[in-house]
Amino acid sequence: MVDFKQAYAVQLRELEKRAEERPLLFRAQARQAYANYTHHLRRISRRLNTPEAAALDFYTAWRERYTSRVRRIEAAVRGGKLDKMLARVLLLPDQPSVDQLTQVLLEIRTECERQALVDSLYDAKRRKRAHRTARAFIDRSDSMVARDIDTFINYELYRTVAREQKIAAVDRNANLLFRMFQGLREFRQTRKLVRSSRWRLAQINTEIFATEQLHDGLVARLFGLGIDLIEVLAARQEYEKALGRLNAAAQKSPTKKLELYEKKTAKIRSAYLDSVPGLAGLKDVQKAAKEIDDALLKVFDFDAQQCNDLMRALKRYRTLARERKELELRLSRD
Repeated sequence: MVDFKQAYAVQLRELEKRAEERPLLFRAQARQAYANYTHHLRRISRRLNTPEAAALDFYTAWRERYTSRVRRIEAAVRGGKLDKMLARVLLLPDQPSVDQLTQVLLEIRTECERQALVDSLYDAKRRKRAHRTARAFIDRSDSMVARDIDTFINYELYRTVAREQKIAAVDRNANLLFRMFQGLREFRQTRKLVRSSRWRLAQINTEIFATEQLHDGLVARLFGLGIDLIEVLAARQEYEKALGRLNAAAQKSPTKKLELYEKKTAKIRSAYLDSVPGLAGLKDVQKAAKEIDDALLKVFDFDAQQCNDLMRALKRYRTLARERKELELRLSRD
């Protein structure tokens, strides 16, 4: 028998990640997956479950064995060699006659493949109901069969992850008592999640606001500009070394200091300006350059202790901003 968890390991991992990071969205999608798996489809799956083969075995065989063989047959028909052989051997008078016969042969082969699939999993005498159900299930268009199998797989994926993660989601096709129980569990889980997340968000926002006030708002400005503080501090160190190598008169010269600053920060400022969208005119470029220069010059004027404090504050700010984004995602339903 097919091992569901092994066969769909990749999809299960993706859903597990979604359930962990965005539980409200996962719950909404699970409810939809449960709703799509109707009473009729559940009845079919129950009838296809036998000691010898499960519904999943049948669905997998249809997907992997039947469809691949039918595609090969159809490709052979489209190749044209069969048409030529039939016309030559059977002395067919025209192309419409060839096409008609080819279509009949294709239908016969498709019918044989369907029958072979059902017979390979369900004995016609010992498992009459399962055999009959399987045959009726695939005696439809391939698109309808594929759609119903996808619905079954999607249901099993969400149900498996929901059980493992202990996430309650109401199944409207379940019995009334079970729906009521699941509804109560879902309500309590959602309320607990929303309360704890909002409480933590309030704490984070308070701490972020306090951090934004440090150093005249420099932490928030550096974060908003997307500047790498380590790169800025490295440029500042190079600036200090280059300045120390100058003579006393040059060290006091504002012009020399500005030249050194522009030289050591050219890479940082250039990368920032290239990343800013919508800089159409020179005025826009000048405004953006002033924004980054204001932040860089403030860092360059700091002493070692202030730089260390700024580094710690920015690291904490980034951590809080990331956690806030994660919490907002957890509360998102779309």
